[in-house]
Amino acid sequence: MTKIKAIPTKYAGHTFKSRLEARVAVFFDQLHLSWEYEPEGYDLPINGWYLPDFLLKKDDKLKYDIWIECKGKKPTIVEDDKLNELACTTGILGGFFISTETLRSNFNTLHDESVCGHDLRGFGCDLEHYFKLSYPLPHYFPRSKWYSIRKQLTPDNESFIPDYIRDRFLHEDCSSGEEFFQPLTDKEKKELKDERGIEVVKYIESNLFVRRAFYMYHVPHALDHFGKYEADPTHIDLFKKAIQTSLSYDF
Repeated sequence: MTKIKAIPTKYAGHTFKSRLEARVAVFFDQLHLSWEYEPEGYDLPINGWYLPDFLLKKDDKLKYDIWIECKGKKPTIVEDDKLNELACTTGILGGFFISTETLRSNFNTLHDESVCGHDLRGFGCDLEHYFKLSYPLPHYFPRSKWYSIRKQLTPDNESFIPDYIRDRFLHEDCSSGEEFFQPLTDKEKKELKDERGIEVVKYIESNLFVRRAFYMYHVPHALDHFGKYEADPTHIDLFKKAIQTSLSYDF
C-alpha cells in the first residue's frame, strides 16, 4: 500500500508538518485560543521520545492547559499510549484531534437548539466531542491493558479492586462533583500496600481519578473550561465561522 505523505504547510510563522496541523491552528486562532506548536519534547519513562503537536494554554478562555495531537485517522495503540503517558507525566490533559472530519461533523450538528447541549460547548463540558481525551492520572497504566493489568495485580481475587472502589462510594452522593471523589488517605494507602502491594495502590489511585476526571472535564458548566464565552446563540456563529475558516483557509 502506498503511503500518502503529509504536506508541510506554513501558517502564522510556523511550518507545520501537515495541512491538518495548520488547519487546527487556524481553528484555534478563530476561537481566540492561545497555543504553542511543538513546544517541547519528552523522553517518557515507558514509551520513549515524544514531541506533541500543540499545547493549548490556560488563560481567561480556557481553564486547563491541553496537549493536542493531530492525526489523520484513529490513533494506534502505540500513539494512544504515548499521549496517555505524556498526560500522566506532565499532569496536563491530552487530546487527539482526528482528521478534518472532526470539524465537518461538528459543523453539521451546530444549530440554534444546541445552545445548552454538548455540540456548542465542545471546548466546555464535553471536550470529548472534539478530542479523544487522555487524563493526567497520578500513575501511568497503558489504556489498552487497563483491565488485564487489574487481573494481574489481584489474581487470587479479580473483583478486589472493583469491589474496593464500589464500596468506597456506595453510600455517597455523587452529585457533589469533585468533593465526592477524594484521594486515598495515608491510612488507606498503608493498609492497601500492606495487604496488596504498592502497584495496587497506584492502580486504585488512578482508577479513582478517572471517576473524578469525568466531573472535572465533562460535568461542570462550559464557563469553567471555555472562559467567558457564555452559552448563548451567538457562539454558534463563533464556532461555525472558526470551522469554515479552518476548512477553507488558502495556505
